[in-house]
Amino acid sequence: MDSVADWSAYYEREAESKRFLPEQDPDEVHRTRFALSLLPERPGTVLEIGCGDGHLSRVLSRRGVEVTGLDLARRRLVEARRVAPGVPFVRGSALALPFRDGAFDTVSAVEVVEHLEDPVSALREMGRVARRHVLFTTPFDQTVQEVVCPHCLREFPISGHVQSFDEPRIRDIARRAGLRTVRVAKYRIGGLGSKTALRSAVRRTLELARDVQNRFLEMAGEKGHYSYIGALCRPGRDAPARRPTSGRAA
Repeated sequence: MDSVADWSAYYEREAESKRFLPEQDPDEVHRTRFALSLLPERPGTVLEIGCGDGHLSRVLSRRGVEVTGLDLARRRLVEARRVAPGVPFVRGSALALPFRDGAFDTVSAVEVVEHLEDPVSALREMGRVARRHVLFTTPFDQTVQEVVCPHCLREFPISGHVQSFDEPRIRDIARRAGLRTVRVAKYRIGGLGSKTALRSAVRRTLELARDVQNRFLEMAGEKGHYSYIGALCRPGRDAPARRPTSGRAA
């Protein structure tokens, strides 16, 4: 991955055939649920980087949160404006956010950093425009795999994922970006999805047993069976005295 510009066409093409909405991608429910579990109780104004098709922005807006979405792909923004009318969406790069310092109370990036060659620079930018909190999530300890493109015959990372993260690396990139880690959490997608009370109870019991197993694995120095990992951080500087204005470009 040489630069963000090299990936613009890829993400535009991906947006033609793949939707990040619960109706087409059930995992979007879990990604959203995990992000919400990390979100501060009073997030204030929120910038969602890598907003995709606007599902999380829609959820936040319906909860009364003043949210602005940002994505690199124009086609994503067209869909996001349909999904979450009334939410301002802006095209831009995570590596050069088009907002002034301290423009938002909370800045989030759900499933973004694994796509970036330089995630530290992106987190540093997030810290620049955040007054209070920076939140980011990513697949947990994912194996970075490549396939050969049948058109150009070059190796290509599956889904554009060029990074893998576990807890030590999450903490390390946050520290290098000048962020103070408040909380690191992990999330696992459960195996059962029934709405009945009995199966719901069975699912919760199995998930509890799996969580206990994961902790024993980690104590033994092995990886647990988690799907996502994320962190809630604070910018490493004092918050600006001025009140932020959501969506105002620098």
